[in-house]
Amino acid sequence: MPLTATLLGGAVHVCENKVEWEELHSLGIEAYIKPMLFGDPNKYETTYKQAKRPKVWLTYHQGRGEEYGLGDFVQLARLIPEVEFVAFDGSLKEAEFDEETKDFQATIRFNEFDGFSENIAKALLRGQYVFSAIPYRGCETIDYTMVDKLRKLATVKKPNPERKQSNQSEKDFLPTFPNDDHMV
Repeated sequence: MPLTATLLGGAVHVCENKVEWEELHSLGIEAYIKPMLFGDPNKYETTYKQAKRPKVWLTYHQGRGEEYGLGDFVQLARLIPEVEFVAFDGSLKEAEFDEETKDFQATIRFNEFDGFSENIAKALLRGQYVFSAIPYRGCETIDYTMVDKLRKLATVKKPNPERKQSNQSEKDFLPTFPNDDHMV
């Protein structure tokens, strides 16, 4: 009998990606993979526009910059001066933050153990390009090719093709995984 059924009387557990699922599974906890978005996806229109000097954003919590890859982000800014890098420390209200980031071309999420970030969802909904340590449909992986891809952003005319289409439901938009909605 799975640990969850023994301890929690058959509770159903949900996690947001394969990384979290693997950790729970290693502890004997069975879970469904289901990325979640708590906001209204329809409020985020495609805003991507090509820019001569592309802007890339990162979010982190104050005092937890290392966990969110702030040091790596600063190094990228030094390495690629033709791209503007802007880090947000979580101090803006959501409406202000959404307004500030809507005209960016990309975001980076360095967290290696994380739920499905609302910021990844917002960037994808807007047609922005996303670089993520955790693989999701529509996101570039953080690897040795990232520097070249960031440099090439200035030439990218079209939004991320994985952006939400106006006639697409939230369920169809959110990243899918093998056996989505099922225990892996």
